[in-house]
Amino acid sequence: MNSLMSQVDKYAPVRASELREWLRNVENAADPNTKMYQELNRVSQNGSVDDILALASKYPAELRSQIYQNAAWKAFSNGDVSRARQIVNDFVSEPVQRRQMLEQFDNQSVYSTQGEGGIEQARRVISKTKSVDRKVQLLIQFANTLSGKGDKKIHRSISTKVLNCCNRLSLNQTN
Repeated sequence: MNSLMSQVDKYAPVRASELREWLRNVENAADPNTKMYQELNRVSQNGSVDDILALASKYPAELRSQIYQNAAWKAFSNGDVSRARQIVNDFVSEPVQRRQMLEQFDNQSVYSTQGEGGIEQARRVISKTKSVDRKVQLLIQFANTLSGKGDKKIHRSISTKVLNCCNRLSLNQTN
């Protein structure tokens, strides 16, 4: 909205004050959910992870989950994966939602592997994964990423790990 207002100021300065007044009236008339999302959007764009977390105390419990999720994604996108995971584990109380967010962090971490550091990071993420079927999914995703980069040796190594995981899955299902 700020970029729009700067355009209005530039090209229609006479109308800018009227538009600002109208926007204030709309914001004041908005329901609590809308107000929360507007403030969350502003703080997410311009503030820090701590600024986003501070919003939670201003809103009722049913709206806080979205705030915590935004804070976690902001931390993740800033490269602080451990803080993102900590925010999710500490504040996202719904188990399915928590699991899905942590899996999305894992997917993003594996998908974004670039260079040697990224490969090691992806291996750490995969090795910490407890579920065999989830591990297979991440390994396949990792192998496809590396294959696209032309790294056939590591691709073969990961393919072997995928087969081993699948064999373990097969053995577990027959027992």
